[in-house]
Amino acid sequence: MVDDMITLFPSSATTFTTNGLGSLNESISCIVTEEKNGEFELELEYPIIGRRYSDLELRRIILAKPNLYDDPQPFRIYNISKPMDGIITVSAHHISYDLTGYPVSPFTGSSISISLANMKIASTLTCPFTFVTNSEVVADLQVIKPVSIRSLLGNEIIGTYGGDYEFDKYAVKHHADRGFNRGVSIRYGKNLLDLKQEENCAAVYTGVYPFWYSEADGLIQLTNKIVNAIGTYDFDRIFPLDLSSSFSEVPTETELRAAANEFMVTNNIGIPKVSIDVSFMQLTQSEEYKDFAILETVKLCDYVNVEFPIMGVSAVAKCIKTIYDVLTKRYENIELGEAKSNIARTIADGFQSASQKIAEINTYFSKEVDTIKIGLADIDFAMVNKVDTEELEAGYAHLVNGYIDLAQIGDATIGHAKIANAAIETANIKVGAITTALLGTAAVDTAQIKDGSITDAKIVDLTANKITAGTIDASEIDVINLHAVNITVGTINGVQITNGAISSTKLGTGAVTTAKIAVGAITVDKIAAGTITGDKLALGTIAAQNLNVTSHMLY
Repeated sequence: MVDDMITLFPSSATTFTTNGLGSLNESISCIVTEEKNGEFELELEYPIIGRRYSDLELRRIILAKPNLYDDPQPFRIYNISKPMDGIITVSAHHISYDLTGYPVSPFTGSSISISLANMKIASTLTCPFTFVTNSEVVADLQVIKPVSIRSLLGNEIIGTYGGDYEFDKYAVKHHADRGFNRGVSIRYGKNLLDLKQEENCAAVYTGVYPFWYSEADGLIQLTNKIVNAIGTYDFDRIFPLDLSSSFSEVPTETELRAAANEFMVTNNIGIPKVSIDVSFMQLTQSEEYKDFAILETVKLCDYVNVEFPIMGVSAVAKCIKTIYDVLTKRYENIELGEAKSNIARTIADGFQSASQKIAEINTYFSKEVDTIKIGLADIDFAMVNKVDTEELEAGYAHLVNGYIDLAQIGDATIGHAKIANAAIETANIKVGAITTALLGTAAVDTAQIKDGSITDAKIVDLTANKITAGTIDASEIDVINLHAVNITVGTINGVQITNGAISSTKLGTGAVTTAKIAVGAITVDKIAAGTITGDKLALGTIAAQNLNVTSHMLY
């Protein structure tokens, strides 16, 4: 098979070493678009009089090269337009989009390699794809609900571990960094102008105004106030840099200046953000093409040096999108800058985690805005600063009465330090969301317990010393081991004593007195033989008729 051929395969094909159903060499055009961690699609125009017209069906696979350097890739047909002027347009996704139909059950991982392995194990269907990585990033990942593998790759995996994907047939290759700096440099100027890049150049900050403030010590600033960026600019645009949270004590001017310089280096102050579309179709028609032809050696995710001679600065940009003409074997267009989309968005407008984009949001505005909505992946620096309209401009960060949609906030990205006192209201706490683990020691006071809310089931180990007042109804309790010393008032009546409950062992010595013995209660059988002596008989108490005397009783 010739590698440059555009070939049609059955929908069930998993290997592509033959000519399949045949060549689509009558195609009028065939364009492959690939974005960094995003779109990967093919669009083909084919005449209705072509030999394979009737073979072009939904879900069948088209094999074509995505660029000049990589192997041909399979694209599954998902749409075929109605004929217009005898031509149909066929749209196809890369075969990796099939991963949208492979859901996984909840799982966890402690590194990128473990997470990819566990993701495949957790697939509810037998997954024909392989997953590999050269990244060694270690971080915990927890998937708590079913989700498709493709969505997981675009959101949680990239959000947790970063990196770039390369899709090679049924292999998903995760790179710590897919690109290389091949030494390609271009000069931005009159020969290559881009409207958006012009806006970026005009919006660049030319310096910072660092300061520190506290109520106790007031405002601390540099004597000359401004620290300028390195470069030559025909305008001034200074960023107010609040360093109050960077120092716990009053900083010196040297410390302020050092912090300002570090901030400018980290955030590329003075260097325009690169966003350039290079159209080779336009350049090939001009004499300047020779200056940019070297870009045709650039692959997706490679780095390109962009010089800005007027400003005297240079930037490093990434190739984030390529549009390749399969028939002419040349790029139609490449885009340099920062990625604007990810895999999940190419499926169903998924959202890129804002936690990767926002490191700090300050409170400075060039004008007041009532409502600000942060667009998907529009924030590229650690801070956002300027608002010209109701849209938040990508730059450094500042929100007043703005809001960030829930979908833009990644899991566990809001730390304690980001929540102001009393910032979470009752209405924002989900029912049942506060668990035992979230309550601090002694956090629930008497005032927090509603009257009548403690039921029998909630009481464990109630001791007597907890009852300090009120009355306990005897009918509600079952008493055992009651000690006499615990009866301090009141009377125990005969009705409270069970018949036969008082035995001789319960009576103390001398406890039964004459007054306690009823008249006639002591009968003959109660008197033991020889127990009544003469001294126990009162004078005149025994009548003769009550005596039965035998001879041996007298002496």
